[in-house]
Amino acid sequence: MSARSPRIAALSVAALAAGLALPVAAGPALADDEPELTTLALEITELAPAVLTPDEPLVVSGTLTNGTTVDLIDAEIEVILQRFAPVSRTGAHQWLFGVEDSFAQPVFTEEISDLPAGEAQEFTLEIAPEELDLPVSMALWGPRGLEVAVDGDGVEDGADRDDEEDSENDAGNDPEESALRASDRSVTVWFPDIAVEPTPVAVAVPLVPLASERAEASEGLDLLPPPVDEDGNADDEPAADGEAADPTPTPTGTTAGAEEDPTTGGDSADGAPAEDPTPDQQDSDETGEAGSMDAAQIESRLSSPAAAAGRLTALVEALSHPGVTLATDPALLAPAHGTTSEDGAPAGPGAATEELAAALHAHATGGARSLALLPWADADVAALSRAGGADLTAQAYERGWDAAESAGISALPLIWPAGEADTTALQGGAGAGVSAALLPGEELAPTEMLTYTPTGRADIGEVEAVLSDPVASDILNGFLRQPGQNGPGIELSAINVRQMLLSDLAALARERPTDPRGVLLALDRDEVAALDAEDLETLSRAVAALAEAPWIEPTSVAELLAMPAPELDRADLPADAAEPGELDAEFLASLASTREQADTWSSVLDLDLAEAMHAAHAPLLSSAWREDPETRHDVATDLDSQIGSLDGGLTVLESSTLNVVSTSAVMPVNLSNSLPVPAHVVVELDPSDQRLQVDETVELSVPAQGQITAQVPVRAVGSGDVTLNVHLLSPAGVPVGVEQEMAVRVRADWETVGTAVIAGVLAVMLVIGLVRTVRRGRRMEPAS
Repeated sequence: MSARSPRIAALSVAALAAGLALPVAAGPALADDEPELTTLALEITELAPAVLTPDEPLVVSGTLTNGTTVDLIDAEIEVILQRFAPVSRTGAHQWLFGVEDSFAQPVFTEEISDLPAGEAQEFTLEIAPEELDLPVSMALWGPRGLEVAVDGDGVEDGADRDDEEDSENDAGNDPEESALRASDRSVTVWFPDIAVEPTPVAVAVPLVPLASERAEASEGLDLLPPPVDEDGNADDEPAADGEAADPTPTPTGTTAGAEEDPTTGGDSADGAPAEDPTPDQQDSDETGEAGSMDAAQIESRLSSPAAAAGRLTALVEALSHPGVTLATDPALLAPAHGTTSEDGAPAGPGAATEELAAALHAHATGGARSLALLPWADADVAALSRAGGADLTAQAYERGWDAAESAGISALPLIWPAGEADTTALQGGAGAGVSAALLPGEELAPTEMLTYTPTGRADIGEVEAVLSDPVASDILNGFLRQPGQNGPGIELSAINVRQMLLSDLAALARERPTDPRGVLLALDRDEVAALDAEDLETLSRAVAALAEAPWIEPTSVAELLAMPAPELDRADLPADAAEPGELDAEFLASLASTREQADTWSSVLDLDLAEAMHAAHAPLLSSAWREDPETRHDVATDLDSQIGSLDGGLTVLESSTLNVVSTSAVMPVNLSNSLPVPAHVVVELDPSDQRLQVDETVELSVPAQGQITAQVPVRAVGSGDVTLNVHLLSPAGVPVGVEQEMAVRVRADWETVGTAVIAGVLAVMLVIGLVRTVRRGRRMEPAS
């Protein structure tokens, strides 16, 4: 088939429905424009090859859609190509904004078949190298603008097209015909067989869970095991916090402390010792932790959310190309903890996170690709620095290093601020021992006008920074800035993302052909969050094309950092660029208070609540929560409430008034534990009056969902009514549980007085007996 023979394959489609968005008719529309519904529209969908060489034909594919109410007839399709490369990057961009070029010439023209109203057809055009006729010269390689245009007539459906000659006799116009035109533009790169200095290009993409994914992982998180029933099975309905219990010791209770003193009494049976626990209760103690999650499981669930695993794994696979550095939340490298299959492999949500960890390991060890380490859970370094959380920043980076080392991965620790960069973020990272940063280039733009693009490197104090190229990064994200303006720019089609990226970097390389300058393309967190499956495919194709371009050398962020920073003046970063939604010092203080409570309860209960709370709090420091600070607050409040609810589960039962009638006695204190695990506490009595003194405390273990009586020794040194404040303490002496007051009648002299009276009575009786005995002896007559 000759180069001029028709090569358009028609494809009938359903009639266009009302409201169907069509491609633009004459070049790309501005980003805010909505395409009209009544136009003839043409869209270029593929250019092959991506880089044009002398020995290959140019193949252009696309779709022509007739969105009008008339049929397209007598139409021709034409391909126009720029003969010379633009002299600058902005010159290459202007082609897509519709700027005309007098050196652009048609290289291909042919007739196409008629296209009825409401239908579309796909086309493929093959243009031979000799038809392109591009010059083979070292100086003339580079971007070339390309346009495909269709011109034809529109005629009402059913009109008699054989009467055209007659219509020319009637005023020279056919009232049923109108001129139709549609066009679309793209770019290619002409690269003859020449030798050029390759430009080092790195692509950096953050790999972090979203706030919504972290919020989903936090739903229904319970740090405590569920209550158990009498058979030791988990109870779906936990006991109400602080629910009053029967003050009379139950069969599941025990007595602990000093032995009962028979001189201690009361008006009721409250002070009676309780019985030993039953076997069923012991079984309940052993199974009380059923269903609970340890710190490792909580960390795996929250720091590497299963909801993010599929999305992030697809992103890793799409970017498995040379020159890609994934700035990774190191929590994603940690092994999954949770449900396993029969062969011991992770199952359920753990399988997805394990697959993600494996994909990251393959990326890091696959050659020409690399990882960079963000702090654990992508902690908000800038906000932590502002809130006085330098220790938390250091811990987040240290945990990341440990995770990478455990995974056998060597990666560059990196400061990549969320939001606007400032020196506070750099100081926070540097304080944690990190000396490399990735920053947006437009925030550190050169202060003087340059005719070329400098290497994206800058040294800011002790921090070595690599700077993203704002224009090329936008193109990678599917957006082209309007040259010289801050206007809306244009959204790029999938094919134009790849082609414009190649063209832009070709123009950059041509600025100083013998001075290769390092370039960084970076997508920020919000841009990555917005990617869908189609965007991923577009991104993957664009990055793959970079790796194959002969004027580009794929490199890593670490290798760009090794390049010297150019000696030029740049704009200064702001000292402080705080943004709404950041965590603050008040939030950190609330987390610290909750962790202190968890530390205390860890020594009371047979649960590692301290480590669990640390694992649950780490993801709350993530920069992702800037987008949803309300949910961050709700998650933190829920965790605090779970720890706070423990107080209501450990109580001192109410007691009737007790009597103390001797100088030494023991106080029976009945304790109740509605928690599903045993509680180790210290019972401390604090009398309101010195007439009753307490010299020691009693340490004991309250059985899970059971009761026990503590016997606390006391001394009475007077008489009167005394109130005893009963405190429950952790082994370290921190108050826990719900305290209680006990009323005590102290009558310490009753025992002394009673003894004296009895002794007096006995003495009197003894005297009387002696007197009577003496008197009886005097009446006896002497023996004769």
